[in-house]
Formats: sequence, structure tokens, C-alpha cells
Amino acid sequence: MKFEFGTGISSYQVEGAYQEDDKLPSIWDTLSHSDGNISDKSNGDIATDFYHRYEEDIQLAKELGIQSFRFSFSMCRILDKNGRVNHKGIEFYQRVVDCILQYGMEPVVTLYHWDLPQFLQDKGGFTNPEIVDYYAKYVEVVAKEFKNKIKTWITFNEPQCFIGLGYSGREHAPKIHASLKEMILATHHVLLCHAKAYQILKGINPKCVVTFVNTFSINIPLVEDRELEDYCYNHTFESPKNENEFYNTVIYTDPLYFGRYPADYLALAASQDVTFSKEDMMTIKLAKPDRIDINIYSGNYFAKDENGNISMQNLVKEEEITSFDWLRARPKVLYYGPKYFYQRYHLPIVISENGVCYDDQLEDDKVHDPNRSKFILEYFSQLKRAIKDGIDVIGYYYWSLEDNFEWAYGYSKRFGLVYIDYEHGLKRVKKDSFYTYKNLITETRNG
Repeated sequence: MKFEFGTGISSYQVEGAYQEDDKLPSIWDTLSHSDGNISDKSNGDIATDFYHRYEEDIQLAKELGIQSFRFSFSMCRILDKNGRVNHKGIEFYQRVVDCILQYGMEPVVTLYHWDLPQFLQDKGGFTNPEIVDYYAKYVEVVAKEFKNKIKTWITFNEPQCFIGLGYSGREHAPKIHASLKEMILATHHVLLCHAKAYQILKGINPKCVVTFVNTFSINIPLVEDRELEDYCYNHTFESPKNENEFYNTVIYTDPLYFGRYPADYLALAASQDVTFSKEDMMTIKLAKPDRIDINIYSGNYFAKDENGNISMQNLVKEEEITSFDWLRARPKVLYYGPKYFYQRYHLPIVISENGVCYDDQLEDDKVHDPNRSKFILEYFSQLKRAIKDGIDVIGYYYWSLEDNFEWAYGYSKRFGLVYIDYEHGLKRVKKDSFYTYKNLITETRNG
């Protein structure tokens, strides 16, 4: 079975060194340094110190047997406020990329994983069309610097979070209350940034893979029923109705893969006096990602009542409980999620993130996390079921390689295969699930 296994990390969550080598302040620096935004009152100033310990972590990834190491570049380390190149930042990422290649893995680079330079946010962030030119300049620099080393680029990770949660005043940076019109404009500018990046990356290396990561909560039929499944599919691709529903997927995926917005979303935009030029839409249409990358964690059950009416079920089984209320361990999401996306867009699919957090405990220098091991095996079993049913799934990335700064929850949530001992020098300890994933990779390759 030819299949791409990987793990992932992101810059702000692991790097630390927040004032080192001329790095600009990011919106997450700002948010985490302000009272009341992070549940454990922490910040990412040191994080897991990947900036200085990257080789140690890359060695751990190599031990897993993965083919691809996903990480992100921070815009804050690449350019200054005037668009000039920060060579210290480039040199750091050159060292990281070279180390990944040295250990026989492919670097998969996310160009934007939420740590926007604060000065850009001060100008309006993604609501300001000027961000497209700055982002294009950033991409041009890294595309030239790394053209012979990086084969796969992810332009954006989860706008459903950094726009849907960050611009609606909820838990993510920049944590502002944007208007509906501003949300629509921000969404459009993200897509234009992707399109410009696509042009630049393909222009410099036509053979590189350029993709875009979306996330969504999967609608799961409580029982196998065609009408119920059709409802779940259609409900997945509904457009937002107000500024609080921009965690939606279709407003990104339809433009990315069809080259157009959904009709009801166009009507919503028009109600805010927003229209999209033919030039913009053609630019987006010509930047169709090479594959579908989706982050899938959990989902919601739907069922029929005695009258045939369909609704979401407030049902939580004991074995589904994790340390996040929003993350229920429901393996069937890795069957239905790829199925829905393949049915609509007919492109190869990579599960670019899938993982779970539990309250792991370090005992005698070991971490026994049977629930995470169970999660990995059961979820991957459903993914294999999707493949068996003809869904073209070509990759799976466990999120994340190591425990890290979990955004608004600081260090209180642990997703990693590697335990970080925050009390004792950030010591790395391989959890039992590390070996579960390692064995899964070996068995799949040999199967």
C-alpha cells in the first residue's frame, strides 16, 4: 500500500525564541501577553524550544518511520515591516529543512499557521487587501530560497479557526469582533493570498505540490441510512448565515476546487454590498490545489425521529470523552469525512491532521496513554474502510508530534505522541502511543 504517513507541528506552538534573531511580534505574542486570554496564563515565549532543539525532535519523527514532516514557517521570521528579508530567519529554516532531509523525510511546509505579524493586524489583518501583496512577497522569498528542497507547500491552515474563531471575538488571535462584511472580505483575501502563492510557487517549481488545509466537524449518520447520509452530506456544505458561522468549509472549498462561491453565499455577500470581480475569481480558479488536505478530529451524530425528521443528537458515549469538550472520539469521521469531500470534489485526499488530547501523566519516566493508542487504531481502521470503498485517500498525519502550546489553552492540553515535561527542562518522553503509531506505519507498509 503506497501511502504517506506524517506528523505535524506549527511555529508558534513549538518554536519559542519569540524575540530572537529579529523576529517580529505576532498576533499570538500579543494575545498571550494580555491577561485573560490563555486559560493557564501561559504564553509561547519558550514553548517546547524547537528553535534550539529541532534536531532532537526531527530525530524522534524519523524514529516513527514517517515519510513527511509537516511544520510551518513563521512570517514573523522571514520579512520585516518594510518587506525586507530577515536572513537570520531564512537561515534557521534552512537548518530545519536540511535536517529533515538528512534524516530521510520530506519537509511539508505550511506557509501560514496563524502567527500573523502584529503590524499587519494593526492595519486590519485579512480584512485589508494590502495583505495580499505582503503575503505574495513573503512567498516569493521562501519559494526562491527553498525551491530545490521543498516539494509540498500548504498555503494556509484552517481559516475556519483563524478567521471563523479569531475574527468573531472568540478564543483565537486576533480575537476581534469583525462585522459580517469584514468576515466576507477576510475570507476572500485569504483565497487571493493562496492564489498568488500558487502562481509564485508553480512559477518557480512547476512540479511542486501546492495545497490548502481546511477543517470541519463531520456529520455522522447515527445509523446507516441513505436519506440520513444525504442529509449529513448536504448539511456539511451549507454556507454561513451570519458572522458567527465562518467556521464553515464550503466558502473556501467551492472557490478552491470549483472556482466559484456558492450561490447563497454570493447573496449573503451582496446583502453587505460586497461583490467579487471576475478577475479575482479567475485568479482563484486558476489556483486549484493539487489535492484535498483536510484536518478531521470529531463530528456530530444525526438521526431521524419517528416522523422521519432529522436532527443533531446530543449524545456523548463515555468512551468518546477526551480532555476537550469539542473533541469526541468518533472514529467514523474518518470514513464519512473523506467520503463527503471525494463525492463533491473528486481529488486525492490527505488527512493533514488527526489527533486527540488526554490528561497524560508521567510516571517512572513513562507515559501510558491507551486511549490515544485506541484512538489512532480505530480512526485509521475507518480510513482504511474509506479506501476500500474507493475513496482516493493518499496520506495521514497524526497531530501532533509532541505536546505543545495549545493556543487559548496553553500547556493544559496534550495532543502529542511525545510528552513534554514542562517542569523539568522540557524533557521529551515517548508515550506508548508513539510506539502504536510507529507499529501501524510499519504494518501498513508491509501489508
